[in-house]
Amino acid sequence: MMTEYPKFSVLMSVYIKERPEYLQASLNSLVKQTVLPSEIVLVEDGPLSDELNQVVEKFDEAYPKLFRIKKLSKNKGLGKALNIGLLACENELVARMDSDDIAVENRFAIQLTTMIREDLDIYGGQIIEFTNDIKNTLAKRIVPLQNNKIIKFAHKRNPFNHMTVMFKKSKIQMLGSYRTKPGYEDYDLWVRAIIAGLKLKNDPGILVYVRAGEDMVNRRGGIDYIKSIIGMRMNFFKLGFYTKYDLFVTISTSTLSAILPTKIRYLFYYKVLRK
Repeated sequence: MMTEYPKFSVLMSVYIKERPEYLQASLNSLVKQTVLPSEIVLVEDGPLSDELNQVVEKFDEAYPKLFRIKKLSKNKGLGKALNIGLLACENELVARMDSDDIAVENRFAIQLTTMIREDLDIYGGQIIEFTNDIKNTLAKRIVPLQNNKIIKFAHKRNPFNHMTVMFKKSKIQMLGSYRTKPGYEDYDLWVRAIIAGLKLKNDPGILVYVRAGEDMVNRRGGIDYIKSIIGMRMNFFKLGFYTKYDLFVTISTSTLSAILPTKIRYLFYYKVLRK
């Protein structure tokens, strides 16, 4: 491990539907890191509930030099909120974190060591999905480690766990940052990073515990989700990343999954797509 770590920012977005106890647990996992960030940029994507405001205010008071709060007058969606937050980040290295997940205590120490040693542009890791309590684990989402395997995987599925990534701000801005692609803002960004030839890697270890379960599975069904999935895959084809074969296979499998009854889709996710 390094003895001296570079400064870095954490980028988060929170909106009114988040549960305050989840936000508190997430922020707790950040302030208890073995290597602390120099700033946590927290974007309030529209007005928050009183309960959420209380959580934010409590942490801001306890760590007055750590948090930078960006308040948006109305909800703009994840992509736009993250871009606003990214502009506010003062450091070249930026770590993403979701407002309801829990980072392992040495996450940033692990990522900084490898990011600097290997001069990476984007560096993610593995996740464990859980419901309610962190001890109630459902599955792991395992993504490939090396650059060439990440590229191959991306032709079928998202090659990074978004809430685990650390990246170079300048490289992400060079790509045009996040775009308004509801449901797949990150996947769209990774595909553009691959096309641009950025240096990518995933850590083999678990970096974040992620809240999942039935709510997540429910969101991945229905007509609107199918339309979004088709739009995403067509976009990758137009970018020249997907082949016709990629397009056919991914749209077919995603559509089939989306029209399955929720209970069967749940089994598909946690028996087939997860480990």
